[in-house]
Amino acid sequence: MKLLSILAALALLIVRGGAQAPPDAYLDAARLDSDLKRLAAWGQPSRVRLEPVGTSREGRPIVALRVGDLDRPALDGLPATLAARGAHRPAILLVSGLESDILVGSAVLMHLVATWLDLPEEEFARRFADHDLLILPRVDLDGSERYFRKGARCDLPGAAGSIDQDRDGRDADEDQPLDLDADGLILEMRWPDPEGTFITDEKDPRLLVAADAQHRGRYLRNIEGRDQDGDGEFAEDPAVGVQLDRNFPQGFVEHDLASGPHPMSEPETRALADFVLARPEIAVVVVFGGHDNLAEIPAAESKPPARREPRRAPTAADRKLLEQVAALLAQEGKPFKARDRAAPGSFHDWCYYQLGLPSFAICLFEAQAGESPKAAATSQPNEIGPVSRPAEDALQLEAERVHREAFRPWTAFDHPQLGPVEIGGFEPYVRRNPAATFIAMIAARQERFLAALAAQLPRLGIADLRVTATGPGLYEIELDVVNDGTMPSTTEQAETCRVPLPLQLVLDLPRDRVLQGQVRETLAALPARVGRHAARWLIRGRQGERLAILLAPAHGPLLREEVVLP
Repeated sequence: MKLLSILAALALLIVRGGAQAPPDAYLDAARLDSDLKRLAAWGQPSRVRLEPVGTSREGRPIVALRVGDLDRPALDGLPATLAARGAHRPAILLVSGLESDILVGSAVLMHLVATWLDLPEEEFARRFADHDLLILPRVDLDGSERYFRKGARCDLPGAAGSIDQDRDGRDADEDQPLDLDADGLILEMRWPDPEGTFITDEKDPRLLVAADAQHRGRYLRNIEGRDQDGDGEFAEDPAVGVQLDRNFPQGFVEHDLASGPHPMSEPETRALADFVLARPEIAVVVVFGGHDNLAEIPAAESKPPARREPRRAPTAADRKLLEQVAALLAQEGKPFKARDRAAPGSFHDWCYYQLGLPSFAICLFEAQAGESPKAAATSQPNEIGPVSRPAEDALQLEAERVHREAFRPWTAFDHPQLGPVEIGGFEPYVRRNPAATFIAMIAARQERFLAALAAQLPRLGIADLRVTATGPGLYEIELDVVNDGTMPSTTEQAETCRVPLPLQLVLDLPRDRVLQGQVRETLAALPARVGRHAARWLIRGRQGERLAILLAPAHGPLLREEVVLP
């Protein structure tokens, strides 16, 4: 059975989705797990295999796929000190599903895996000639299940578990949001109040924005619900747990319920961290989710942080790397700016700041990102008119369409405790999850982007190797270690956190036979394209003797060059 038939079956599911809400093609945890196993079983063992990551709080298996040339033989006869470097080629880690309300990333990654495994033999070998892909479609398996459950739909980010959101010391979840108007959706409610802290947005009167010194507040707002526990608060204790992409150590916010009691308090985040730390071949991290650092590149640090102070902005050199990769992404269409600019405790920040890995966060779809659609004059202040733009990017137009059409107008409702209120707002899930007809388009763009990204990985090698007899039993060995790739061998941040294994050059020879030069030399990071390090040894040897020179990159397998003494 060709894998294209699997894709065709997925396509049948895709067209069932409506224009206003994510379709059934967004797989629940059970279907996602079975499809991952099906892909691994269908694909050749030399192309794909399952790699367990961990188990969610509710017991669901978190699984990754490794795709690439997996039959690559390991080098034999390595020194004991280098044997642990492994034989894996550099790997790009693709992660999605850290946020429970964003499902598009896992759908795109599953589509990509199926596409790659269906490539002809020669094309697959060319596509994965010098790197592997590690693909983790969904991390927050438990929290994402809320989308698939029956009942009123509510857009609440967070994993499984119960947090005492109102900190009243009582059982958690005692005051959950409710579908008061029985329309099948739990939206927002607003009501005028002299103590209001919100006003209508001048650009889009449907939306509420925080009041400021120039504008006195008119409204109070809350998620749809009522005060069920008599504490004066409304629907303040929903049945959600920690937000996983706020639970990592970098920038972790203490005393924030959404971030968790402490960094990596959740089994999912700890499992993901252990998975990454156990795979030193990971050279680049790409995260599909609710943040981005390519559509709007963060500013570089203005000055180095004080001693023992953590770095909170990329270095100037690493910002140039972000700009370089952002240019690749922009070639596939205008990227989306994520709604949430700050990323405290995020996975991609942890990978960069604490592991020194190049980490790129990409928002695949965001209906409120970028410029607001232009409002036309309408009879109702909470509606927005159509937008007409010639030759616009189809996905951007879809985002604007959702921004226009997925908003339920504010409708009067007699609240049993508050009195007259209005209920309305964006339908749950639709602003970050496009109609399924766009999944193939997004996957095709990301496939081209990932291919371009892989082509820019560091290309380390040994050049200009020369062996000269300088006297009886004496030989001079000279060479250059070069980086012909368009990325540096490691980020500048890696030199600070010192987590990646260092770039090492090893002459496999007993130390007492080396008269000049170091048997093992640790090299500094090699810049892209122009990176070059000259090495020289003077050794004792005999004519015809074979010697091995080993280059151990920070990520990927050892490179071996053999020389014969003349």
